Amino acid sequence: MSKRRLIEMKYKAAWYAGTAVSSLLYFSGIIGLYNLLRLRRQRHIAVVLMYHRVSDDGKLPDITVSTGKFERHMSYLAENFDVVTVDDIVQGYIKGSKWERDIAAVTFDDGFKDNYTDAFPILKKNKIPATVFVAADYIGKDFGLSTDDIMEMHQGDIAFGAHTISHPVLSGLGRKEAFFEINGSKAVLEDILKSRVSYFAYPYGKRGRDFNDDSINIAMECGFKAAFATDNGFITSKSSLYALNRIGMRDFPLFVLRARVSGIFESSLFYALRRLARI
Repeated sequence: MSKRRLIEMKYKAAWYAGTAVSSLLYFSGIIGLYNLLRLRRQRHIAVVLMYHRVSDDGKLPDITVSTGKFERHMSYLAENFDVVTVDDIVQGYIKGSKWERDIAAVTFDDGFKDNYTDAFPILKKNKIPATVFVAADYIGKDFGLSTDDIMEMHQGDIAFGAHTISHPVLSGLGRKEAFFEINGSKAVLEDILKSRVSYFAYPYGKRGRDFNDDSINIAMECGFKAAFATDNGFITSKSSLYALNRIGMRDFPLFVLRARVSGIFESSLFYALRRLARI
């Protein structure tokens, strides 16, 4: 069994464990009480959610959320958060803004076709902006977005970010190859959009394993304003501008989303447990 497969199994197991804990916290009323106390203290949060696929085709279940669950996710966000762009969150972070309400941003990694056919209509219905980080080699493939899809989405409040050309593990590349992957994907998207691409997401995205300090330096050299990892967590004053945390979403019930965006898993106790388990 490959190392990558073992890592995927570890995170899958962690997600199922997280679902069980979320169920306990939510249905016991702890989540509701935690949110009430947090909001009374005006401890507002900024969270970036990460999706990959939205589809009912049964393929790639580990990274796919059904259309029904995705619609419930978006409806909940629209009702309970100020759903903003990635740029809004980054600019707020740079300025050191104090959030006046809970805010969220929605992102997708890779650029699958269903981001256009299935997710885009739901985003429009709920008036939710989003950012799609596209691996350039996926553009025009059967499973990927076409240039026409990208242009239509771009005109409909969807931003695009770079995600390398071929979706490699950047930490396994030499500097020259990593620069080609990062800068090349930026150039491809800018040629399609005829506008600047300001944000980047690291493939696989775990800092220290999938990307390293050299990857971060290249992202800065390429002119990105910020870059996103897949390490779980919120955007806080302690965040790293070129390794911003996101919350990865899977095909789990709405109560899991409600638990994950409550902030309780970022409390001192849960943070220590996550660090211990390295998830």
